Amino acid sequence: MSILQYLKENLVSEAVTPRLPKGIKYGSRMINSGTMMAFKDTTAKFTTSKGNVVTVHIFPNGDEHEISFDVNNTRTEEDREHDPDILSGVLGVILKMVDKYNLSKLRIKADSDAGDTKYIKNLPMLNYESEFIDIVQKIINELKTIDLTGTPPSPAIEKLHAKRGTVYDPNVHVKSMIKNLTSWIDNIDKDHIATVIKDTKHYLTQDKLFPKQYLDDFERISSEYTKRKLSNVLDTGFAETRNRRYEVYKRLIPKLFKGWDIDMDDRYHVIILHKNEQD
Repeated sequence: MSILQYLKENLVSEAVTPRLPKGIKYGSRMINSGTMMAFKDTTAKFTTSKGNVVTVHIFPNGDEHEISFDVNNTRTEEDREHDPDILSGVLGVILKMVDKYNLSKLRIKADSDAGDTKYIKNLPMLNYESEFIDIVQKIINELKTIDLTGTPPSPAIEKLHAKRGTVYDPNVHVKSMIKNLTSWIDNIDKDHIATVIKDTKHYLTQDKLFPKQYLDDFERISSEYTKRKLSNVLDTGFAETRNRRYEVYKRLIPKLFKGWDIDMDDRYHVIILHKNEQD
C-alpha cells in the first residue's frame, strides 16, 4: 500500500494531524540481495491502539526515496474497522524518518482503486457535439493546406518503393488522414468515438504538423464530448474516475512539508518533494 493508498472516505473532511506513535521499532533489510536489483529497505514499525501493526518503508528509487507502508503485513486494500491512528502515525513516522535519515527528495504516488470510479448517466450534451465536430473539421481544413511535394523520402522509404516498384508520394499520409477523419466525422457514434479520438490525437502529435493549440483544444473538447456522449448511449453510463486520495493529499502534503519544493503531476498522480537547500 503506498502512502496515498490508505485513505478512507471520511478522511476527505477529517483533519489529519501527524502524530509520532510510541514504541517505534526501526530496522532495515536488503531486498533482492546478491542481484543487480538489490536495495536497502529502511523500516519503522508501530502498533496502533486498536492492535493494527503498521510498517512504514522508505527505499531508494534513483536519486529519490519512495515511501510506502503496509498494515498487518499486507499492502492490499481490505475491509477493517476505521483506525485513525494508522494515517496520523504513518505521517508522523515519515516526518521523523526524513529528519533521522536526512532525506532530501521523496516520491509519493496516489494509487486509485475501484472506489474512485463513478458511473454517470444522461449528462446534457450542451454544445459539445458541435464543438467536437468543429475541431475535427478544423483539423481537416488545416490538413488540406499541407503540401509536402518536394520532400525527399527517407532512405528506408526510398528502398521500400524501389523494391515494390511504386512511386513515392510525400502527401500520401496527409491524404489518408483527411479521408479517415472525414469518414469518421460522418459516422460518430459510440462505436467510433474512441477510434476518432485516439487517431486524431495521433495525427496532432506526429510530425509537428499542428501548433500546440490544436492539441490543447482537442483534448479539452474531446474529453467533455466523450463523457457526455457515452453517458447517454451506454446502458452503464460513463465511467468517470477521480483519484480522491490525490486530491486530498494535494492539500495535505504542502502543509506537512513547508519549505520544500513540491511538484504535483496531475496526469500521473505523483507528488515529488525536494528539500529547499536554503533550509
